[in-house]
Amino acid sequence: MTAAACFHSTSLMTVALMAGGAGAALLQAAWGTCFTRHDPKFALACTPTAAIVTGTTLAVISTELSAFVLIVMPVASLCLLALETTREFATLHPRIQAACQEEEPQNQTQPTHGEPTMRLIFSAAAFAFLVRIFDAMPVTGNDPFAPLGGSATFSLVVVGVLFIAIVGILRKKHFDILLVYRLSLPLMAFGLTVVALFYDQHAAVSIARVCIGYELFDLLSWVLFSGIAQRKGQSAYRAFGMGIGCTFAGMAGGYAVGQFAIAPSLQNGSIETAGVAIIATTFLAITAFLVLPESALGMLLQKKAKDDTPPPRSPMRLLLRKPVMP
Repeated sequence: MTAAACFHSTSLMTVALMAGGAGAALLQAAWGTCFTRHDPKFALACTPTAAIVTGTTLAVISTELSAFVLIVMPVASLCLLALETTREFATLHPRIQAACQEEEPQNQTQPTHGEPTMRLIFSAAAFAFLVRIFDAMPVTGNDPFAPLGGSATFSLVVVGVLFIAIVGILRKKHFDILLVYRLSLPLMAFGLTVVALFYDQHAAVSIARVCIGYELFDLLSWVLFSGIAQRKGQSAYRAFGMGIGCTFAGMAGGYAVGQFAIAPSLQNGSIETAGVAIIATTFLAITAFLVLPESALGMLLQKKAKDDTPPPRSPMRLLLRKPVMP
């Protein structure tokens, strides 16, 4: 991306964005497997903390250091991932050898939970598509979030703090992950309503409210993908790989539609911002109530019976599925 900016090459920038997106998705999926090897509370604490650190880092770095930091951060993340994987594999090595010597039961079938999982994946892609459409729309007037890295970066920090606050308040009680879902959808709907009514006067604030609702759902999806791999016995690579891949595809589609279809139409006056927001709100409601209702999330959160879980068939499956308590 730095080279593309220096040479002012649109085609090179497109290739760089595609390569960067693919690399980011692979890196996130690899980190997602580490979540499944810990207690479920680990994801509740680590996911919002990572959002706060990422958003704060992007907000405080200067323009001169931005390219350097954006190169160093993924390299450092990859090194930490290799260190963590090596440490955990060494810890599990004796247990892996013992498990490989056990006789595997015959004619044992494993129940599938593909429908709720696919509902979550589709919804994650749909919500990402909706939000990134508005990210690509032109922002008129003063942007109060520009010194903080923009609306998306500001939303990351706010949602991370909000998520930790929710978990902390409900720590002594039974934490209901559905509460986060009940908060994220109204926030997205409220943000789209603000876009429809006040986008021309307060574009940046309107988009920030939509982003806050979406980022809350995005953090929730990480916790749910981790729970799918732990409770349903699915491969962590499959759960996070499909989820993150579809989410990134939704983001790319939203940016493309917003940049090349909606933004030009807004500039020539063929469509109005209110119309786009109303259509997006309708699509959000259809996805929330028909595709991913709370009953579908409840099925994902149900624990799988122990007698339905076959022992791992390979060392890698054991490494991915057996949690290691920190």
